[in-house]
Amino acid sequence: MSGLLRTSLCVATLCFYTCAVRSSSHRAHSEVADAGLPGMGNPTLANRFGPMGEFRCPEECLECCQVKYMGGLYRAKESFKCISKKTPILAEAPGGRTCDHEGDRDGNPNQYKYKCQFTDAEQSFSAHSSLGHCSHHFKCCCREDDDWTEDLCLPMDSEESVVTAVAKMSKKEESFKLAEDQMVENRYFHCAGSEQSVKHQRVGSEEHLADGDLTSEEGCCLATAPTEEKDGEVFSPLHEGAEEVGVCAKWQMVYACTADGGQTQSGKLYRRVANSTHGFCIGDESTPDTLSHTYGSGWDFTNAKLVASRFNQPKTNCPNGFRGSTEERACECAEACN
Repeated sequence: MSGLLRTSLCVATLCFYTCAVRSSSHRAHSEVADAGLPGMGNPTLANRFGPMGEFRCPEECLECCQVKYMGGLYRAKESFKCISKKTPILAEAPGGRTCDHEGDRDGNPNQYKYKCQFTDAEQSFSAHSSLGHCSHHFKCCCREDDDWTEDLCLPMDSEESVVTAVAKMSKKEESFKLAEDQMVENRYFHCAGSEQSVKHQRVGSEEHLADGDLTSEEGCCLATAPTEEKDGEVFSPLHEGAEEVGVCAKWQMVYACTADGGQTQSGKLYRRVANSTHGFCIGDESTPDTLSHTYGSGWDFTNAKLVASRFNQPKTNCPNGFRGSTEERACECAEACN
């Protein structure tokens, strides 16, 4: 037999699953696909192919879309196109299907495509009619509403480096990571213990400056500096009579998880892991269904498809609510994207 055949034994069901591989004829093939009845008596295959009457895009595909011919006038009823989640060198044909290797995508050599056959069962309910157009452009985009953090205090005997808990802000489960520094600057409360705060300039939020008072004893500032640069603005000392008031240069450090104002630690501090670098590979033909196929149903993908910067320009920009990579914040996708 030409090509390489890999077979793994499924212990739970004592059955053999034949993996799709590249052969000398550039065809990936699995005997399971020949039956035309995917999933019959096999829950693993049922999950892969979906229930009768529903086409399920294979997990190896970033996007499943129409195969067109005759200059795009007609779409094939017996096959679909699979845009691989992986780069050409790592791409894998969908298991359990007969697929042709079509090579790198035109205009995006970072992506690989396959043309795969619908099973007889899928053809019987016209699975091709459920597929849309292929995306021509993809871009890795991050959610803008994810740039926030939240602290969580857990018992002192907590040993996990990362935990999952419902965040107060999002009202859903988030990942929290054990903070490297269990102490924080005491910027808002009276000094813990015997230390005394010194008067300092108010630098920061507009609500603090709204009353016109530019100095404060809020928090526990232990020392000031004559000048400080913040966001490109230089703050020089203020004079209240003969007194010179500088910007706080040293804040008291207190435990974040405490029962006595910060002097002793009563719990371990965990901080929400912001997914600001976690990207979504969005295309100009993406739909909530195609994106949920890759990233799950826990996200709102309404109107999540690439947009044009202006009329008659290609759709290559992240949609509203998403952003691309910037010099300050990266945006990374696990999938082969742009």
